[in-house]
Amino acid sequence: MKSLAQEVASRRIRVNSIAPGAIRSRINGAAWQTAEACEKLLTHYVASTTIFVDGGMSLYPAFRDNG
Repeated sequence: MKSLAQEVASRRIRVNSIAPGAIRSRINGAAWQTAEACEKLLTHYVASTTIFVDGGMSLYPAFRDNG
């Protein structure tokens, strides 16, 4: 996402992503087969993450120490 954000920044396009966890799909179907497994998977939430809302400044090393 950082590379893509840098490529399109000059066109004022912002790039963000979300990496979801437990999603019912064919790839992980076995994990969803029982009610107990479903309950266990659905109790996991986002923990210990940082979302930077800095207008893209964290993409450019020169900005990290105030230019």
